Amino acid sequence: MIRGTDIGKMDVFLTIQEPTETRHATTSEVVTAWSDFGTAWAEKISDQKTFGPTSKEEFEAGQQIAKLRSNFKIRYQEGVTEKMRLVRSGEYHYITGIEEIDRTKFLILRTEQRDNG
Repeated sequence: MIRGTDIGKMDVFLTIQEPTETRHATTSEVVTAWSDFGTAWAEKISDQKTFGPTSKEEFEAGQQIAKLRSNFKIRYQEGVTEKMRLVRSGEYHYITGIEEIDRTKFLILRTEQRDNG
């Protein structure tokens, strides 16, 4: 048992994916695909200031994009980076920040969902 943590709250199943780059056979264009890095049970946690996920709209490349931000707490996994994404029930959550908790016992993954994929 890990002290100070209610493992029963870790009820969200996530697949962690990492980008892989390959070259298209005929055009030699670099193509980014996603491959599974691992899985984790997580607790979806609220931001202390907002008590839930936050959303806002921003402009990227002249296009208005809605973004929904969420945080997930997982057991520590070596190699998780901000280049990766999480898949939860078919929805993609792109990792924007990682915080280590309790000396490599847990990770808090700050994520955002984008309405443009």
